[in-house]
Formats: sequence, structure tokens, C-alpha cells
Amino acid sequence: EALSKRLKKARENSGLSQQSVSYLSGVPQSVLSKAEAGRITPCVRNLVKLCRILNVSSDWLLGLSDEMQSHTLHRGVPMLPLWEGVGFI
Repeated sequence: EALSKRLKKARENSGLSQQSVSYLSGVPQSVLSKAEAGRITPCVRNLVKLCRILNVSSDWLLGLSDEMQSHTLHRGVPMLPLWEGVGFI
């Protein structure tokens, strides 16, 4: 499955719009839109931001794993959705 399809699937599963993901991650909406359409591949920095916001593993997003969820950050710190309590959504 291509990165573009997995990215869109993760965003839709999260219930977030492209605008919300862009706001929360700092990744421009134009980059997100083009990545979901398969026209570009986001840079590593943006991929990391998107994985954190969408709570998916980078390995899954890149098609290297079938394990979708990312449960931890570095050093075993539990992953918490960054948008909780933001008031934007």
C-alpha cells in the first residue's frame, strides 16, 4: 500500500480534516494534500510530525510494517494525542 493511501487512511481514521492536521502538525496543508494525492513524498521532518499527530508508526506509513499504531515515543514515553485539549477540533 502506498504512502499516499496510508496517510489518507490514517487521517480519516483519526477523524481530522487536512486543515486540522496541518494546524496541529505545522505541515502545510498543500504538502499534506499533495502527499495524499501521491504527487510528493513529505520530507522526513514532516513525516515525523504527521506520524505523531496521527498516532501511527513511521514504519507503517512507509509500508515497512503492518503495525499501524505508534504507542510510544522515544525512551518508552507513552504516546498521547497532541490535539487533546487544544480546543481547535
